[in-house]
Amino acid sequence: MLYSLLLLACTGGVDDSTPSDTTDSVDPGPMALASANFADGAAFPDEHTCAGADRQPELHWTGVPSGALSFALTLTDESIDYVHWVAFDLDPATIALAEGASDDGALPDGSDEARAYGTKYKGPCPQGSEHTYTFTLWALSAATTDFTATNPIAAADLDAAFGAAMIETASFSGTSDASP
Repeated sequence: MLYSLLLLACTGGVDDSTPSDTTDSVDPGPMALASANFADGAAFPDEHTCAGADRQPELHWTGVPSGALSFALTLTDESIDYVHWVAFDLDPATIALAEGASDDGALPDGSDEARAYGTKYKGPCPQGSEHTYTFTLWALSAATTDFTATNPIAAADLDAAFGAAMIETASFSGTSDASP
């Protein structure tokens, strides 16, 4: 303690500067995707299906991997390998989409949506039985994507568009038996 006081006296005082923050803006954990509208594995609320308003739910994520230059978000009916929604070229600083962002034309600047079903979210609409739907967030090493798949879009189309640039994915699922 005495040595510290002597050192301070000899160097002219206390260093009150803030230590530099060595963390960068990248979140170091595994990437995770969630929604405030329903929990992983739960039933989609009707509001987000064809039985209701068919609005895109709120989506948020953490654990952005180093090297991510863009994101893509997809919604796939796992029961029949049918892709309902594809949003891509999302800025890597984006960590959430507000509820209805796709429906209201409020996706982040520079982003795009697949043209196969129009340019907005198309939620669950199973015929006859309960289906499982999965949202997937793709962290990509490319800033832009040339997504040209047409109706119907299948998982293989997603792999073809995003697979080579994929750094990491995160997903969560819900179920629905809603039909119009």
